[in-house]
Amino acid sequence: MTSEKLVLSVKKREILGKKSKQLRAQGLSVGNIVSSKKDSIAIAADALDLKRTYEKAGESTLVYLSVEGSKKQIPTLIKEVDLDPLQGDIFHVVFNEVSLKEKVEAAVPIEFEGEFKVSGASLIKVKDTVEISALPTDLPEHFVVNVEELKEVGDQITLADIDYDKEIIELVLPEETTPEDQVIALA
Repeated sequence: MTSEKLVLSVKKREILGKKSKQLRAQGLSVGNIVSSKKDSIAIAADALDLKRTYEKAGESTLVYLSVEGSKKQIPTLIKEVDLDPLQGDIFHVVFNEVSLKEKVEAAVPIEFEGEFKVSGASLIKVKDTVEISALPTDLPEHFVVNVEELKEVGDQITLADIDYDKEIIELVLPEETTPEDQVIALA
């Protein structure tokens, strides 16, 4: 859960398909707002604003879209991002409109902290995200895993070792799997 509310200004666009190059030449990135209850809305946003928002939000933080001409902000999660492989610019983005009253599933990144000090061993990071289910406003920005907990060869950190509020966040696991079975990092 980020402390700041991320708001991105966007405008509806009429230019679609390959003609979107015209918009990119004007410093805009294109995308769509998708919803299970409404038709998709084609949008354009300032490319730099969108890139900064994506860097802050990733795919597990709420982004409120302020559509030009509308007073209502649309709560969304970034669902897909197509990047220019050379410059890192965003070619196209898909925002998934969410209800603030219904749980969503999201892949939340894992941040590794601390100094790995196991002599003669390598740190193996098995997972870099955790699938969870929570209300959009309860999605954490990331989970923190301290690798200093690994003391000797063979030690491991599992999903059961992650600290989170179990009342509001639920892990999404494959059938017949427990958090203790899901290794995040090992020495």
